[in-house]
Amino acid sequence: MNFKQFKEDTSAQAGNLVSLMIGVLIAAIVTIQVFIPTVNDAVASSSVSGTAATILELLPLFGALLVMIALASPLMRRV
Repeated sequence: MNFKQFKEDTSAQAGNLVSLMIGVLIAAIVTIQVFIPTVNDAVASSSVSGTAATILELLPLFGALLVMIALASPLMRRV
């Protein structure tokens, strides 16, 4: 019996990983260059105080964490 025919086909996985990483890097650039400065400027120029200001100031951190998780998850699936 020829067991070569049962070998896993991984020829398309490299292309999928590249396109996934390109998409994640575009999302990272948008988050770092647009989302974080916009939110920081909006919080600084607003008159929000107290708990609401604290939550709004944490939004850029959450955006950065989301990008880091998005960057790590495709690599963790490959291990």
